[in-house]
Amino acid sequence: MSRIIKKLSHKYQFLELELEDTEEQAQEYATTFNRYFGRYFIDKNAEMWINEETGEIKKEIPNEDKEYKRKKKPEKLKKLYKKLSTHLHPDKGGSADSFAELKQAYDYNDLLNLVKIAGNNNIEIEINEEDIELAEKSIKRLQNSIVNFQNTLAWHYCTGNKRKKLAVLQTVEKETGIKIDKKNYPEELL
Repeated sequence: MSRIIKKLSHKYQFLELELEDTEEQAQEYATTFNRYFGRYFIDKNAEMWINEETGEIKKEIPNEDKEYKRKKKPEKLKKLYKKLSTHLHPDKGGSADSFAELKQAYDYNDLLNLVKIAGNNNIEIEINEEDIELAEKSIKRLQNSIVNFQNTLAWHYCTGNKRKKLAVLQTVEKETGIKIDKKNYPEELL
């Protein structure tokens, strides 16, 4: 494996850990945020959607991010997926969990995760310099996931100073159309 692919692989693994930490922290922040502001997003006659990963509450039906499946798969990914699936498919002696992880990596065009899966299962694969673009896309996807968590109102509220928390409160008022009475403010804003 080339040195650049190794570097990208390490960066990818770091970002995977970073994403896990960010998801965990976002869950805590969402719980805190919903404790203070969740009631303002509830309309008794409306159906609400809660993103279980971020804790974000929305009125609109969330899009299921199906675009990744519609895009044409690079030939390299197809070959790698086929090779890995011959080892990891439950009908070939693999586990359902391993195959599900493989399928998700393939669906997201995630070359570095496929490389990691191959390494974890001692499956020899060939990686070359042309694969750098695919590897960088895998890294970018993880970076975007981290940023998405960090751009939620819950994250901004829980990590912000008093001024930023008041700005979040104003955003909640604007999005819900409800003026929050000061007596209902969280204690830290009084």
